[in-house]
Amino acid sequence: PHRTYRRNRVGQLSAEVSMTIYINPALASNGTGDYGNPRNTWDGISWNAGETYLQKAGTTFSGASIQPTADNVTLGAYDVSSSAPYAKINGDGVTRPIAVGSIAGLTVQDIEVWGGTGNGIIASPASSPKSTGLTLQRLYVHDTLPRVDANDSTAIALFSNAPVLRNLRIERVQDDAIWINSDVGGPLIEKCYIRDVGLRADR
Repeated sequence: PHRTYRRNRVGQLSAEVSMTIYINPALASNGTGDYGNPRNTWDGISWNAGETYLQKAGTTFSGASIQPTADNVTLGAYDVSSSAPYAKINGDGVTRPIAVGSIAGLTVQDIEVWGGTGNGIIASPASSPKSTGLTLQRLYVHDTLPRVDANDSTAIALFSNAPVLRNLRIERVQDDAIWINSDVGGPLIEKCYIRDVGLRADR
């Protein structure tokens, strides 16, 4: 993994500041997480506070829910280009493709999510303390599937205080585009494109 350091006043390298883990699901073997030797799966990854986790843009991960459990982490994409603007998460067979616990300071960006028999992205289930400092930006969430219990297939459902959502594209979802429950501080939502929501037959 790529480590970032800072220099102290006399020019010496000081303690580690952050680390970046790289994931490329298109690879046949699972590497160490370095840029030149990426992991090939999110499954079984170790979550550590302050670290960045990047999937190669244009590649697709499927088969498991991504569930960050540490504070101040970033999920995103690397090698982003105009032809590959997102890392892709296929939620088919998974209830919630990205499921966030009661953590602080999470950023999710440059990711496309579809499928999932529930929410595309959920933060902090109702029984847990709400997440804080959550930022979702430059995401494409679409084509959620009806849940088996016909309860909720909202694209983004957040139990989160003062989340920030910007530059989101949400379309073809079974229930609502965005649902937020906050105790302290309302959300900031800007520059979002939303269409074709509430497609569930009993709505």
